[in-house]
Amino acid sequence: MKRVIIGMGSNVGDRAAHLAEAILRMAERVGAIERCTRVAETPAWGFDAPPFLNQAVVLRTYLSPLELLDELQQIERELGRTEKTRYENGRPVYSSRTIDLDILDYDGLAYRDGRLSLPHPHIPHRDFVRDELNELGIRIVEDTPDGTFHLEYPNC
Repeated sequence: MKRVIIGMGSNVGDRAAHLAEAILRMAERVGAIERCTRVAETPAWGFDAPPFLNQAVVLRTYLSPLELLDELQQIERELGRTEKTRYENGRPVYSSRTIDLDILDYDGLAYRDGRLSLPHPHIPHRDFVRDELNELGIRIVEDTPDGTFHLEYPNC
């Protein structure tokens, strides 16, 4: 089984209920939940919107990275997410959402294609994600001046 970190966020509706339901559905369909961080309220990142509730989950799964992505996107749709991040001039344009489920790390795999980048490329730039990883005892190791990084799991 592969160890995966999922970052979750919600800033629409009953935010806490959306996070809790996402955890239940991941446990049913994605893999065994090992640990969860505390829930933290944070400002929207990259756009002007109501604050998010954020949380990270460590789980074990047999799914491949793309199978996991497909399952997480299905859970997002089931929980009412309709907006996907769109791009203008090559830059993301973010919007509010009932739930956002991001694969932050997939067992240390470095992977890039048109659908998925691992580890999640925004980890070093989002303080709330860094805080979640720190709470889990996971350290971000920046490898080169160009921003390449990997995660170390000393306490997991």
